Amino acid sequence: KDGDRRTCELNCPSGIALDPNDAVWITDRQNHCIRRLPGKEDRLDPSREDWITTTAGQAKRPGANDYNKSPGLRAFFREPGGICCAFGAVYVSDRDNHAIRSITPMDPASTTNFQVTTVAGDAGKEGGNASGW
Repeated sequence: KDGDRRTCELNCPSGIALDPNDAVWITDRQNHCIRRLPGKEDRLDPSREDWITTTAGQAKRPGANDYNKSPGLRAFFREPGGICCAFGAVYVSDRDNHAIRSITPMDPASTTNFQVTTVAGDAGKEGGNASGW
C-alpha cells in the first residue's frame, strides 16, 4: 500500500537506488512492484514530500507481461531485486521473470508517469545455462 514513510506497506524491499533528482527507488520484492520516494524536482507539494508511491507493477499481483512499453502501473513484475539508475532510466532485475526491465518517464518532464520495457531476457521465460547444461 502506498503511504508516507511510516505507513506504506513494503514487503521484503530488496534494492534501493538514488536517481539524479534525489528520488529513492525501491524494489518491493514480495509485493512485485517498484516504489518511489520523491526527489527534489517533485517536492513542490509539501504534503507529499515523504509519500512512497507505486510507480511500476501491480502490488501483490505477480506476472510477466510488460505490454511492450506499457504504462508502469499496467506492467507486471515477479520478485524484482537489484535496481540502479543510469542513462535517464531505472533498470531492474526482474528476478523470477528472468529479465532486465527499464523504467523511463513517459514524458521527459514527468515525475509520475512511467513506462516499463523489457531490455534483456524474455519476461516469464527461463533461459538456459551459458555452458549449455
